[in-house]
Amino acid sequence: MASASQIFPLFEEDPFSEAALADSVPVFRRLRELGPVAYLPELGIYAISHYDAVAAGLRLDSTLVSGQGVSFNVNLNGEAAPRFATPITSDGETHRRLKKLEMRPLMPVALAGLRERIEQLATQTVRKLATGQTFEAMAGLASVIPTSIVVELVGLKGVGAQRMLAWSEAIFNANGPATVPRTNEGVPVLMDLASYSATLTREGVEPGSWADRILDAADSGEITAPEAQGLIIDYVVPSLDTTILATGELLFQLASLPGSLDLVREKPAMIPGIIDEAVRLASPIRGFTRFVASDYEVGGGVIPAGSRVVLLFASANRDERHYPEPDRFLPERGPRDHLGWGLGVHSCTGRHLARLEMETLLACLAQEIETIEFDEPARLINNSLQGFRSLPMRLRARKN
Repeated sequence: MASASQIFPLFEEDPFSEAALADSVPVFRRLRELGPVAYLPELGIYAISHYDAVAAGLRLDSTLVSGQGVSFNVNLNGEAAPRFATPITSDGETHRRLKKLEMRPLMPVALAGLRERIEQLATQTVRKLATGQTFEAMAGLASVIPTSIVVELVGLKGVGAQRMLAWSEAIFNANGPATVPRTNEGVPVLMDLASYSATLTREGVEPGSWADRILDAADSGEITAPEAQGLIIDYVVPSLDTTILATGELLFQLASLPGSLDLVREKPAMIPGIIDEAVRLASPIRGFTRFVASDYEVGGGVIPAGSRVVLLFASANRDERHYPEPDRFLPERGPRDHLGWGLGVHSCTGRHLARLEMETLLACLAQEIETIEFDEPARLINNSLQGFRSLPMRLRARKN
């Protein structure tokens, strides 16, 4: 009998080459052309790339499990790896319990009190930049709201945005294959964050902060100390880069489409859908891997138990079978079913905060700015993340 790797088509390109990481769009298009599933022989992993297949895999969390790691890096998966009990890398009742606790301050009702502060921050930042002079939009605009808000809310004394961003970028690199140099460069930073969180005490957090509440839960016995460590890591790592990169994509697309801000001013009800379209195109995390707990039938074949698959959100979000003209920014598309924030039980915990931040910034830009212009951007090279590293931009204020 033929093995599953012989049944599925082979994809022999290197998805972790610098060219592929700089622009995954053509790589994933070629991958989708082979079918919903292909086998990557150099990595020994199955890649699921079509929208329907990725969405189905995300829903089948008892078959494609996260508790044995979600990385390409074999050294970060399995029982022998350093274990951090996070909602991202847990299943079943453990996952439900941890995610429920993690989401308490991140639900829309809990976030409502932040709206005014985010609006003020957006207005101050945009007005300061609306001079018509070129500035670096990733650092000067896309990063401002997420870093200001998250650093304050997480509440780690002496840990500013730059250290959080360095942790996050390195840890997403550490999720690449162990054979890739940038993967191994990220692992020591992961260990640094693990050591920091393991030794964190009440004196190191701001009273009433998210981290303080996690330590409260550990003290009361609601969670264990390792689980508290994992939840604090989970607040730090995914909450910054993903929102920043999605915001960068929003800015780039607004600048690329003439009259985009006029459209927002005319139809402000479109703002949520425009954010969805920007996140769909951005897909800041290309995908996570899963361990196949039992034989998995997909794409006309069966992936055997014990294998590892990667669910490619970024490919699914550009699948021409699901989204007409998938590479175009269409403000009226409003793709509420996009997978940029995942799907199912492992969907992004911070998506409500990210949406609030991005919607507020877009509304502010429509109110304050006449046009957005940009110069040649530079792409981020990271094993897991994608987006702009640099985006030179100019904002021209509206005339009174």
